Amino acid sequence: METVTAYDIATDLFYMVKDGIGGTVADDLSALPVTGYWIGGEGSALVYDSVDAVDRGEVGWWVGNNAHASYYGVWVDQEDGKVYFDAVTHMYNLGPAMDLGAVRGEKAIWEIHNNKEIRLP
Repeated sequence: METVTAYDIATDLFYMVKDGIGGTVADDLSALPVTGYWIGGEGSALVYDSVDAVDRGEVGWWVGNNAHASYYGVWVDQEDGKVYFDAVTHMYNLGPAMDLGAVRGEKAIWEIHNNKEIRLP
């Protein structure tokens, strides 16, 4: 099996956001869960003011500094246009996912099956 590098993960995330989509990748680039919720805040987020400002090398550095994570995600906040790269946690149940997001100070979590953002109060 070929080793997956931080730069490989960063490249996937970079092209997702440049193509106008958010998304998540596994630390080994394997298949992702198809149900449940993604919750950011597992580590320090990397935030850009816009998609145009995203630097792939810096994203690779950020992934390397968050190597403890099993999943990495990117999303654009439609309210302010900022781009967020997060080390994310997968959970199957909504209540605990929302609680974890709130504890971490997240703006939202992601519902995988319905492909939608759930804003947190």
